[in-house]
Amino acid sequence: MSFKQISNELAVLNKSSKIFVARFIGVFISLIGAANLFSVARGDMPLFVWASVTTLGLIGLFGSYAVWVDKRKQAVTIRAKMLFPIKTKHIKFGDIEAVVVDERMLDRHDARLFLQLTNGDRFNLAPKGFKKRLERDGEDLARFIDIPLHVTYKQ
Repeated sequence: MSFKQISNELAVLNKSSKIFVARFIGVFISLIGAANLFSVARGDMPLFVWASVTTLGLIGLFGSYAVWVDKRKQAVTIRAKMLFPIKTKHIKFGDIEAVVVDERMLDRHDARLFLQLTNGDRFNLAPKGFKKRLERDGEDLARFIDIPLHVTYKQ
């Protein structure tokens, strides 16, 4: 994850390096799918195989996941999309109790970043990542929203 403040009222938390790699691979697979379109027309390749490869390329090319933090709307918007939105969730600032980084003591790559809500629910922002990176992003997010950051450790 990577926290980036765009303006005084807008920030984004996204997986920029992973999205870049996925888009690069998506372009490559989409080009393979486009080149094989002629094989499908001649009957050398089944349509199902071509459609599956092309769909996989489009998923990589157009897929994204981002967490938008908007102070004007007083909300955090989590959005996953491909060609169309797959999942969109809006959480009001008033419903957020804290930003939490949870880490297991034995694995340094097993930290999680989530929002602790006032009703006791947790909303996962980053299911797995390096502790130091997620602590830095969680600290920036908590400072931007002006809520506390909790770092927890589990055995």
